[in-house]
Amino acid sequence: MKKRIMIFTPAAFPAVKYGGPILSVFRNAVNFSQLGNTVEIITTTLGQNFKETQVSRVDSNFSITYLKVRSNFKCSIPYLLAIPKKIQDCDEVILEDFYWVATPIVLIWVSISKKRCFIVPRGSIMQPCIDMASTAKKKIFVKLIGIIFKILRLDPIFIFSSDFERESSPFFMNYRSLIIPNRGEPKASDQTVGSPGKSGTVMLFVGRIASEKNLISTLLVYKKVREYFPNLRLKVVGPDYGELKNLRKFCVLNEITDVDFVGQQSGEELEASYRDADIFILTSNFESYGNVILEALCHGCPVVTNQNNPWKDLNEFGAGAQVPHDVEMMAAAAIEILTNGKTHYATPIANLLGKCGDDNINGLWNEAFHEKKH
Repeated sequence: MKKRIMIFTPAAFPAVKYGGPILSVFRNAVNFSQLGNTVEIITTTLGQNFKETQVSRVDSNFSITYLKVRSNFKCSIPYLLAIPKKIQDCDEVILEDFYWVATPIVLIWVSISKKRCFIVPRGSIMQPCIDMASTAKKKIFVKLIGIIFKILRLDPIFIFSSDFERESSPFFMNYRSLIIPNRGEPKASDQTVGSPGKSGTVMLFVGRIASEKNLISTLLVYKKVREYFPNLRLKVVGPDYGELKNLRKFCVLNEITDVDFVGQQSGEELEASYRDADIFILTSNFESYGNVILEALCHGCPVVTNQNNPWKDLNEFGAGAQVPHDVEMMAAAAIEILTNGKTHYATPIANLLGKCGDDNINGLWNEAFHEKKH
């Protein structure tokens, strides 16, 4: 049976241009519509190059409604007023994100309309995410939503991207949950060896230049690996969140050279960085999913990372290495990957990406939509 699916999310930007987890929302909607369902994303003008409410029709079954919102606010009066009718007119409700003003309103109208609701928190209710918050707001918000669940006798289905995310989210363990990974497909253009002008061997990091990304460890791993690969250079892609000055100073003091901080990239420029990399590295203190790992794999790049994220499949499929958060161990794993060469990992990466491909993800969502209501 074809369904009318309503997806509520704070911001669709940068759904198409930059990638990341929000791209999975957009790709979910595209695939839902291609399967014959009617899909609408309800979002805001936040981050768009227009400020007024408008509707963008992607295809005959899929539209995005951008509701006017003031800068830096995730919600607005027009958004809240639109919620009741949108929920009444659909069969399935998907609530993307968790910590925003619309969440309790959506849940109340889901209860009134007796509709089923899928909540995709994207790591936001994981204990480490809450612990990293600088205030008690998140804990208070979680308790408030818990009270709303009990009062309204809600029976939502939580969609987690991995067992790691679900097991680290203790607040709603009594509710039903399903594991549906983010989507990722190999890029056809990545059969090429590299872009014109590429020289040497490249280790790549993509993400915010922020303390929680622990780029000091990245630099230390890079320094050790460079002893074995003298032509290796480190490329750091991402916006500065107050750490860049300290990292540059750290490089000087520790004689770490050939590190390129290139700033934020997007579109074809970012794809070229992924494509040209020989190895991708992520040493974050914590990642609820680590979508940049998925993006690197989609571009055929093997990955070395620590165990502070859910990517144990790297070891199981042989698509890279997930090791304890230890500079020596990460360096040894990176040396092995670079010694084997990028082409050695092509088949394991393709096999791993099968779990994140459209056929598998569509099947998992189809099963979710046919879950019986309690």
